[in-house]
Amino acid sequence: MNYAAIILALYFALDYLGFNPSAIVASLGVVGLALSFGAKDMIADIFAGTSIVFENSFQVGDQVEIGGFRGRVESIGIRTTRLVNSSMNVKILNNKDIKDVINYSKYTSWCSVSIKVPASQSLERIREIMERELPAIIDFGGSLKKK
Repeated sequence: MNYAAIILALYFALDYLGFNPSAIVASLGVVGLALSFGAKDMIADIFAGTSIVFENSFQVGDQVEIGGFRGRVESIGIRTTRLVNSSMNVKILNNKDIKDVINYSKYTSWCSVSIKVPASQSLERIREIMERELPAIIDFGGSLKKK
């Protein structure tokens, strides 16, 4: 038996029992429309979250910039992504709102630093300070990724 015949039989049975099937169908249509508008954002978030995971644009632990906020990806959920910056501020983004992403962790980044040193300082003293302080600077940068 096909579905059209079942629907017509149900329609006429309701009409025979004294119910107005047209009003019921119209009411169901309005309810369906309201539910679809309400679920639109949630469905968009879910599709965007799935896309983020499967496209591997970024992953948990990466340093990214999204919408001007730079931080470490703490979690990627079905509906939201959570970023934490170096000041431990947390930004929660709906996945559908993630448009432009700069991923600082995808490839190795290089940095050049110029340090001005007074000419009166000896090279040995400068080397001693650099050897003592650079590991602390490197550890600080690494600790941002591990938190």
